[in-house]
Amino acid sequence: MVRLSRKYIGTFFFLISICICLLISSKLVYADNLGVPDQITEHYGVFDEEGILDDAEQKADLESKLSKIYEKYKVNAYIIITTQIGMSDDYEGYLERKWTALPDRNSVILLIGFKSDDHVYVIRSYGEENSEKKLSTKRLQKIQDDMEADMRNYNFYKACCIFAKDVDKYLGSYDSVFDDVIFLKWWFQLLVLFVIFMIIFMLSAINTGERDDVTASTYLNGGKSKVVNGFDRYVRTTVSRVKINTDSGSRGGGGGFSGGGGHSSGGRGF
Repeated sequence: MVRLSRKYIGTFFFLISICICLLISSKLVYADNLGVPDQITEHYGVFDEEGILDDAEQKADLESKLSKIYEKYKVNAYIIITTQIGMSDDYEGYLERKWTALPDRNSVILLIGFKSDDHVYVIRSYGEENSEKKLSTKRLQKIQDDMEADMRNYNFYKACCIFAKDVDKYLGSYDSVFDDVIFLKWWFQLLVLFVIFMIIFMLSAINTGERDDVTASTYLNGGKSKVVNGFDRYVRTTVSRVKINTDSGSRGGGGGFSGGGGHSSGGRGF
């Protein structure tokens, strides 16, 4: 009877130990070989496991910039810098696997792969609001253009600062669908202002020129001139009727936005 009790006690403690281990392991956050956690709880972050940035102050400054993006626009912002991914690797697949399962998919990610002589940097945006309306493919490519000079000189910190600045600019601007509207171009607005200014100037010049003092009284004799005759003639009134189409079936459905897939700038070497 005593042996049986000890056996059950040992089994009981063994099961308790397993439960404790499982509980502890469930609280741990594992990271992949790039140092990026499998379960990201922060809304922003700079992942530089290999220390490519010059010092900790640069990383802290970048994280501060990314945190402001989230605070202002509720868009998650991340930067990954690694020597384990290059242009020949499936960097798009990595980002897709990493972030499509996030509960909050309204995110933007910069991935810099500094693998040997196989370099690449790519920007991805997810979520309906910022992907479709703000951070379109064309705008992500413009951010790449702004970063290119520093990327080629390996100035990763400056390039990442440009990334954060441009993301903040585009998220705070009008929707990307208006990028090609000529009326919103700064040079077109400047041209319109110049034309208006020239018209006002010409009208002012004409009005301030010499005036002809000849008036109707020059040719009239006040004592003898008079109106001989006058009349008004009514011709006709024309009324046009236009039928108003009340068929609601001809109206468009508005199109809408397809959320989910997001946009990519495409990988670019440096």
